[in-house]
Amino acid sequence: MKKLRYFLETALLEAVAWILPRLPRGMLMALSRGIGTLAFHLDKRGRRTALDNLRCAFGDRYDDAGRRRIAKGSYQTFARTFLDLFWSSKLTKDTWQPFFDIHIPQPHIEERVRQTGGVWVTPHFGNFELISMVWGYRGFPFTVVAQDFKNEALTQLFRRLRESSGHTIIPQENAMLKLIKTLKRQGHAGLLTDLNIEPGKAAAAIQCFGLWTCVPTLHVELAKRLGLSIITGVCRCGWGSV
Repeated sequence: MKKLRYFLETALLEAVAWILPRLPRGMLMALSRGIGTLAFHLDKRGRRTALDNLRCAFGDRYDDAGRRRIAKGSYQTFARTFLDLFWSSKLTKDTWQPFFDIHIPQPHIEERVRQTGGVWVTPHFGNFELISMVWGYRGFPFTVVAQDFKNEALTQLFRRLRESSGHTIIPQENAMLKLIKTLKRQGHAGLLTDLNIEPGKAAAAIQCFGLWTCVPTLHVELAKRLGLSIITGVCRCGWGSV
């Protein structure tokens, strides 16, 4: 049964990877909104958690209807991020520019990092998949740590998508040593900074919207140990464009 399930889910996602880049942009946006809305209504446990988090974060600033609107928008944005990862396989280093507007407040830092290497970070905000891809096309190939799927075929599929602009995806095993080697060669590491992880030496406890949580400190340790810059960025998306 496991082999059959793996085969079916791989076949489904391979079909998605073939179809999505061929859809008109407007249809992809409508599909993202529809899937996100459906997930919001079906995912009872996740929806309840999202609404509780919004209540904790904003107190009485929003009523129940307002919190539901924000939570549903979050589901839609996540659906779009997932679909955009598949859609982006149509992009190349020569065709990506019309879909993005780049804003760099301090260009001299980027130019310095181009020579020295650096640690690039982003949270799960907006389209965190596309910001990584764009910087690959701009000549900053990241080494990125990603968790493997139990289904090895899915691991290979997502690796292929995420490496399309020049990045290298590595598993979590011995990730720090691999990242250090990359950075010592004036390479670049790409990391997500808002993961909720178990307490330990590689974590810091912070207060987020009134609640305590543990987040990774790997980006800080790498930058301190090797004397490199940490560069932050986010991909803000409008529904009419990327």
